[in-house]
Amino acid sequence: MLCYRRDGQKGTDKMEMRVLSVINLKGGVAKTISSVAIAHLLAEKGFRVLLVDNDKQGDASRGYRRREEDGAGMDEIMTARRPDMGSLIQHTDFPGLDIITANMKLLKANLEVLLDQTRQQQTRLKKALKQAEEARKPLEGQMELDAAAEGTAQTAQEAAQDAPEAAGGTDTTTEAEGPQNGQQAAKDTPQAVEAEKLVYVGPQLPRGRLKTNKIFEGTREQIIASPEMEEVLKRYPLVKNMLVPVSKLAEAKQKIAAGGNALHKFYADIASLAATEGLEG
Repeated sequence: MLCYRRDGQKGTDKMEMRVLSVINLKGGVAKTISSVAIAHLLAEKGFRVLLVDNDKQGDASRGYRRREEDGAGMDEIMTARRPDMGSLIQHTDFPGLDIITANMKLLKANLEVLLDQTRQQQTRLKKALKQAEEARKPLEGQMELDAAAEGTAQTAQEAAQDAPEAAGGTDTTTEAEGPQNGQQAAKDTPQAVEAEKLVYVGPQLPRGRLKTNKIFEGTREQIIASPEMEEVLKRYPLVKNMLVPVSKLAEAKQKIAAGGNALHKFYADIASLAATEGLEG
């Protein structure tokens, strides 16, 4: 796995990428679980981590719910002359932790490497990891869509605020009522809770329970009490803390990426529980 301090952290300008390897020819000695645990702990400590799954069984990839039977990953690195590392690196549900996956296609790739006498075998992974350092994809890259959504929400808000002015303004208190009567009427009228758009900023949940960036419309109470959300909250009660107004989407994502705050902790706890459910299934 590769790791280095995230941008903005102390020592970022001096620390280079570090490569940690968990290797053993014997099976069943906890290579996978050690790699998965170390990667997660480093990410929690503020490092950006790229976990490289080099096992055809792909259990590390499965643990982070990124394993695909026909997906490209380590097999592409071992056989392609110029692998596109940017497309092979996948984000996980944990901030700061990415992965290059593996599956049974690695069997065929290993055979091709043995038969290929035109290129060195020993340096392919080393070169790919060097490219990975250059092609690393910061978590902030995921915020482009979020920022666009925030801009759209702000534009809608501004348009709503400008509407009364464009119409010349409306005085809801008639002369007959007078100022005092108008104020009394306002007090006597129950204030309705306005519906709003809330977006889920937590990790994607397994089995199609809930996807990241899903938008709900209604009051917070209505959304939480909906049948869909009630079912989710039975297993993931912290999900309700990851519902934020669309206008604050980019701000919430920045807090999750930065760490050291409640949103980051909620995100990590939900992702950990989701990973456990993924392994169960």
